[in-house]
Amino acid sequence: MQAAYRALVRGDVAGALNAYRYGLHKVADNPPSLHRFARLVCDLQTRESDDILERVLRLLVPHDQYSFFAMYQLVQRAWQSGVPLERALDRCCTGPASRHKDLIGRLIASGDGEDVVAGRRHIAICGVSRSGSTLLDRLLNGLPGVASIGESHWLIQSFDGARIRPLNPAVEEPRVLPQCDGCGSECRLLTLDFRCALDGNPRDWYFRIARQLDAAVLVSSDKNLPKIVLNDPRLRLDALVLYRSPKRAWASELARLPSEMPDEFYLERMREYNGTWRTAYAEMLSDFTPRGEKLFVNFDYFALAPDVHLRAICECLGLAFDPAVLRRAHPGHAVGGNANAVRRLREVDYVVSIDRPGKPAIPAAHAAWIDGQAESTDLFAEMNERAVQALWPGR
Repeated sequence: MQAAYRALVRGDVAGALNAYRYGLHKVADNPPSLHRFARLVCDLQTRESDDILERVLRLLVPHDQYSFFAMYQLVQRAWQSGVPLERALDRCCTGPASRHKDLIGRLIASGDGEDVVAGRRHIAICGVSRSGSTLLDRLLNGLPGVASIGESHWLIQSFDGARIRPLNPAVEEPRVLPQCDGCGSECRLLTLDFRCALDGNPRDWYFRIARQLDAAVLVSSDKNLPKIVLNDPRLRLDALVLYRSPKRAWASELARLPSEMPDEFYLERMREYNGTWRTAYAEMLSDFTPRGEKLFVNFDYFALAPDVHLRAICECLGLAFDPAVLRRAHPGHAVGGNANAVRRLREVDYVVSIDRPGKPAIPAAHAAWIDGQAESTDLFAEMNERAVQALWPGR
C-alpha cells in the first residue's frame, strides 16, 4: 500500500484512507499488510474508516501473530459501545484466541482513559542506520523534562538471536524481548503488561510511552519513516533529521561487514547502501511533512562542536539546555539502538566522549565512486544548507 504510505508522509490522511479503502482487496490475504492497515485506522479513528476496521480485524483473528491485537481491538470496541466488559470478552475471545481473554480483560479494565496527548510532545530522530542517533538520543534523554525510548518498535517485537517476530503474549519469554538499557529485565516501567497493552492498542503510541516514562517530551530514534508513520500516522512530532556525509555513512556501514570478502562484495553493498541513503534522505527533505519542526543536523559537524550544536538544537526545538549531558549521559529507559555504542557508554559509566570525525576509512575506489554520484552529493549539500538556515538563521 505504497499510495497510502506516501499520502501519510505528506500529511494527507484522507488520501491515505482512500488508498486503503480501494486497495483492501489487494492485501486481504496478507496478514502483515492487514495488521499495518488496522493499526493505522485504529489511530486515525475517522467515521469513514470505522466501517471497514472490524472487517480487517476479523480477517486477522485466525493468524496467531496478530490474534492478540485483533482480539484486543474487538473487545475494546464492543466495550466502548456500551457492552459490559465480561460480555464483550465472551463474545470476541473465542476459539484459539480465547487464551488471551484474561490478559485482555485485565489490561482493558486497568485503562484510565486519560488524554495522553495533551501537554506532551514527541521529537523523532530520523535518518538511516549508523547516523549517530543512539548517542544523540541518549544525550537528549538527560535534558530537563525529556525522556528517550530509543527504538520504540522493539517494545512489541522479540528477537531470539536469529529471527525478529511480533510479540506474542501467550508464548513470550522475557529473555527474548529487548530490554531497558538502564534496568534490564527488572525495569518497572517497560513491563510485559505495558508492552502488551501497547501492542493491543497502539493509538497515540509515542504519547502513551511518554506518559509511562512520566515525560513532557519523548525522544525516539526509530529513524526510518515507515516505522514513524506506522506509530503516528498523523505525524504529531518534531523531526530531527540526523545525517552524515555519504562517505562517512558508508565508512560506518563498511565497518560492520565481514572482512576478507571479494572486492565486488563490498562494491555491491556500497551501491545498495548509497541508494538507501539517497532514497531515505530525499524523502525526508521533500515529501516528509510533520506537524512540528523539521530540523536537519549533520552529525559530523555536531561531533566537531557538540556544545554549540546541542545549544542550537535545544533552542530550535524549545528544550532547556543543560551542558552536563555532554559530560555524562543518563541511561534512562531506552531500548534498542547501536549495541556497540550502548556497550561503550556502559563500560565508562556513561561518561560522554565524542570522537572528532577524521578521514572516512574507505578504499580510494569507494571514495571516487561516491564522489561521482551527483544525486547524493547534491542532496548532501542541500541538507547542509537547510541545517545552517535552521540552526544559525541569518548566516
